[in-house]
Amino acid sequence: MRAQSSVTAAQWWGRFDLRVGVTGRWDVASLSLAVTRLAREWRMQHRERKFEEGSSASWSVTVPGPVLDDDAEVMRYVVRDPSDAIMIQPALADRPVVTRPVEPIYLQGGEETTIFVSSPLWVNVHNETMDGPFLDVPSHRPSDTWFGPSTMEGEMCYAARTQGRLSLAEMPLRLHRALTALSIRNKGKQPLLLERLKLPVCQLSLYSSARKHKGMLWTSDTTIVAGKETELAEIHVETGAPRHVAGAELVSGPREPLENYVLKRAMHALLG
Repeated sequence: MRAQSSVTAAQWWGRFDLRVGVTGRWDVASLSLAVTRLAREWRMQHRERKFEEGSSASWSVTVPGPVLDDDAEVMRYVVRDPSDAIMIQPALADRPVVTRPVEPIYLQGGEETTIFVSSPLWVNVHNETMDGPFLDVPSHRPSDTWFGPSTMEGEMCYAARTQGRLSLAEMPLRLHRALTALSIRNKGKQPLLLERLKLPVCQLSLYSSARKHKGMLWTSDTTIVAGKETELAEIHVETGAPRHVAGAELVSGPREPLENYVLKRAMHALLG
């Protein structure tokens, strides 16, 4: 059986019912995850698997499914009165993601554009009575990168390569990644080099596409405004559903909610 009836063919996440003694198996990008329901505990295994980024088979769900081999990491969670339901939920990364276009892009003074970029998803596992997840693991862990003007100023982020598509129609459908519409406005007179872009994914909400491309995940729309003063920029995190997605549904809120959705930052804190 590929998946339970509560899950559509375009979706690897949601609510799953596992009876005592039954294992569910999820393979999402580089992550293999097995969850077993026992009498008074949940037993979870996870490990990395071989995965080609361009592969069309980016996920599979099998219930009942096989457990993982002995080399997988095992965690056991004891609960007093567990229900049969387990929730598999996508989440955005736990650090900012620095996207680097394969080819540098210049934005002329006074111009505005929207670049579509994607970032890897994390996988949360929890039950319906929990405030926090049992597990919070990456479906594909990107490499680390330092973003800042010096080793003393900046922060640790994740690195991601992107084509930096200017047309949504050119974006490949990847159900194991989240898509962001990143708008950039250059209010200055000089061309703006878009070589590295820091995406504040910890402050973004996650939405699913309910109609076209069902199962695709989107973040909140985000805008970077490069001011006339070259040292300052603003970042706007838009509230509500992304404008390019008709009938979008909220999947999860931000890891770190913002009190102010318009923040001023030094230019080098947003654009590398």
